[in-house]
Amino acid sequence: MSSRMLIIVDVQNDFCEGGALGVEGGAGVAARIAALVRAQGERYDRILAS
Repeated sequence: MSSRMLIIVDVQNDFCEGGALGVEGGAGVAARIAALVRAQGERYDRILAS
């Protein structure tokens, strides 16, 4: 039996623009990850965010 897991690593507000370690485009990356989980989360047996 196979299963699918989505692993989301180290997405946090500190990496968004204006955060302590802000990166240009960080908020956009976080928004795209959230959109993926909302739109396609059912495709995964497990979603792990660390």
